[in-house]
Amino acid sequence: MDDFKRQSRVREYRQKKRRRILVFSVVGFFVILGTLIGLSYVHRFQIQDVKAAGNIVTETKDIQAVVMETIAGRRFGVFSKKNKFIYPEDLVVENLVNRFPRFETVDVGERDRVIEVTVTERKGNYLWCGTDPDHAIDPCYFLDYTGVAFSLAPQFSNGVYFRFYSPETDVVPGSVVFSVKEFTDMNTLINGIHALGFDPVSIVVTAFDNQYVTMSDGVRVIVDPRDDVVATLETFTSA
Repeated sequence: MDDFKRQSRVREYRQKKRRRILVFSVVGFFVILGTLIGLSYVHRFQIQDVKAAGNIVTETKDIQAVVMETIAGRRFGVFSKKNKFIYPEDLVVENLVNRFPRFETVDVGERDRVIEVTVTERKGNYLWCGTDPDHAIDPCYFLDYTGVAFSLAPQFSNGVYFRFYSPETDVVPGSVVFSVKEFTDMNTLINGIHALGFDPVSIVVTAFDNQYVTMSDGVRVIVDPRDDVVATLETFTSA
């Protein structure tokens, strides 16, 4: 009987001890959480400014607006997103890339409570002007050297920029109009024709996957993009 009472008291003591540990753990968790939440709003840890570098065409104030909008509010519903230790850096980069298709690269960092954004902007090497010269869009889109349409272009006289045409009809800033290989092959062809003393001004990719290059004098040269570019140039040279 005494052993039974002793075992009951031991069990009761252990249960009370477990309850106390649980209570202390829960209280401790909320104390720590509350402390961390409070620290996230301390002024000395808050982002105060945004600086941009590398932007030539894009306005700095527009970059700042996107960044400040991204870090507004709370992270995980409780922490300040402006805290320099936990601000959403990846989301800042993602939003900048989505908002400004002109950006080729975006690098974001923090120093002395200032978010520093460093970008490189795509350069308008070519124009994409719709499906074909007879149905050209106005304005055209700038294409960079990788075949990405990143911005509407001002009006230019023929010959100022080399023009590309293709069957796509839903091109918007940020669209990949041509694959890297396709664009590289076409530029190799164009540069090769230039090297032979001719003056190509545009290339049209048709809906049947054929291509034709138009010279400044209106002459058209039809090529098969499935053929090797070097072999095509050799044939053109022989002709």
